[in-house]
Amino acid sequence: MVSDAIPYYVEPEHYGNTDTSSIEPVSYGVKGIRELPAYPIDGPEEQHIYVLEYIYRHGPVTKIDLIQFGQGEGEEIPSGSPSDGLPFITDFQADSKKGRYNLLENHILKPLREKGFIEFREVGRRTDIDLTDDGENTLSAFRHLIES
Repeated sequence: MVSDAIPYYVEPEHYGNTDTSSIEPVSYGVKGIRELPAYPIDGPEEQHIYVLEYIYRHGPVTKIDLIQFGQGEGEEIPSGSPSDGLPFITDFQADSKKGRYNLLENHILKPLREKGFIEFREVGRRTDIDLTDDGENTLSAFRHLIES
């Protein structure tokens, strides 16, 4: 429903084997096809998917890793990522280190944390950021939106 596909249900003509351990089909034929109601599903922002992908490939990561990735820097940029940076950095003016951290926090970390997609772990003076199971599932469901 994110991709504007038309969901439908194919009603079988008759049911056959109901043994779930069998490799035989459980239904045969087509009695009818019905279109199902489509409910809009709002996916994460594109930049959030890029960040989830980055964390998935390199996690756990630090805030500075994410800022550098957002600026289009770093060793490896996930396939299809904009090499000129992500909007949370490129669309705003942040001339100081603190300003870039605030942009990261407000536009990326806070929304992803509120949705339960990322988790933070304190390691000494450093904060590591990693995906939660929900974050991995979300990335899996929406990765196609950023793949070229």
